[in-house]
Amino acid sequence: MLPHVLARIDATGHLDVTVDGSPVQAPETTRPLRAKDLQRVVDGIAAELNCPIRVEVSQDGTQPFTDIVTPPTPAASPQRKDAPIAQSAAPGTAGPAAPPFGFGVLGSGFLPGEQVSVAVVVSTQHADAHGHASLRMPPSLLARAPRPLVLFGQTSGTIVVSDPRDETGWGPA
Repeated sequence: MLPHVLARIDATGHLDVTVDGSPVQAPETTRPLRAKDLQRVVDGIAAELNCPIRVEVSQDGTQPFTDIVTPPTPAASPQRKDAPIAQSAAPGTAGPAAPPFGFGVLGSGFLPGEQVSVAVVVSTQHADAHGHASLRMPPSLLARAPRPLVLFGQTSGTIVVSDPRDETGWGPA
């Protein structure tokens, strides 16, 4: 379960923040937190916990808003010149999950010149009785997601590519 951050903003702009029920105070200042501090405080909590957090914001008299905030992505370290090169797996199979140099993936069995894409699974959902799947993703995750997005049926092998920049947004691979 994700850590739960509750942020309440009163009519005067005063901000109260709790993480799983424990109050949060900005360490670098003794002044009370204000609404303008919300983004900085939430980003700091996600970075400190180094995991996604569920944030619920309620402002005086309005309906609460909930989002998932992810910690900042660490900068990729450059490949060391002395790092060994991972060997490809047998043709038609995936290579090692993580090469020894700490980033990227390797695979073989592709056609020469074929464009190869990488997809990272961030959510799964069972298809309904009609074979349709609808996966809701937090806006903060969609904002950071590279495009296009891929749906992959793990049993059927069906692949659907979604690119919100495309007019239709959806299309078979």
